[in-house]
Amino acid sequence: MSKIAIIGDKDTIWPFKAVGFSVYAIKDIKDANESFKQVLSKEYAIIFVTEDVFKQCEQQIQEIHALPLPAVVTLPNNQGSQGTGRKRLQQILRKAVGSEIG
Repeated sequence: MSKIAIIGDKDTIWPFKAVGFSVYAIKDIKDANESFKQVLSKEYAIIFVTEDVFKQCEQQIQEIHALPLPAVVTLPNNQGSQGTGRKRLQQILRKAVGSEIG
């Protein structure tokens, strides 16, 4: 079975531990880059990150974007969505299709 990790604040990600995800809780957003590097070294197939972590690690995520694995998926935190995931998906679709969709 492929391994799945999630990085974010404890309140948001802790429930994912119950379904078998490897959870990486960050105490401060400044810890996000180090946690992301640690997760990358463990060969996860899917890495979920909260929007705050995505913003902090965006450069690292862009560097691995062209690789087949890991897939990095952005999730809102427990405070609600900031729209980062939607914007990222629109960029990916625009690149794939060549024009704006919806």
